Amino acid sequence: MPGGGSLGRIAREKGDRIWYWLLRNGPHGSGFNWAPQLNGRYDSVEHLKRVIAEWTEQDRLFPVKARLAALEALAYEQPAILRRAIQVLAIVGTDEDLTLVGRLQGHPNEAVANDARSCLFERGIKFKRRRNSP
Repeated sequence: MPGGGSLGRIAREKGDRIWYWLLRNGPHGSGFNWAPQLNGRYDSVEHLKRVIAEWTEQDRLFPVKARLAALEALAYEQPAILRRAIQVLAIVGTDEDLTLVGRLQGHPNEAVANDARSCLFERGIKFKRRRNSP
């Protein structure tokens, strides 16, 4: 598994605009909100869909490229990278990809686990419920 490092450094090492978008410029990350927003407030899921659509207007293969980068990003240990990958896969991932996301429901980092569950919920897939500890 790839290890740590700053998101900027990893993006530069990849030397790819898709990776730079995934790790640095996309409308996803720690501030991502899965809940639909009412009263004109910021809706992260819809915003991410719009941004992906805009990028796709410039490059029709963008969703495929973003999906492949996100799948590769799932091999990283860093929660910040995992969360971004999960969020992007909620939009561009296939059902098979979401089985990989499903495995992250039990991730020790609660934010990663929550994003995995939210991603599956967003795509209409029932997620694993936690059992209460005795």
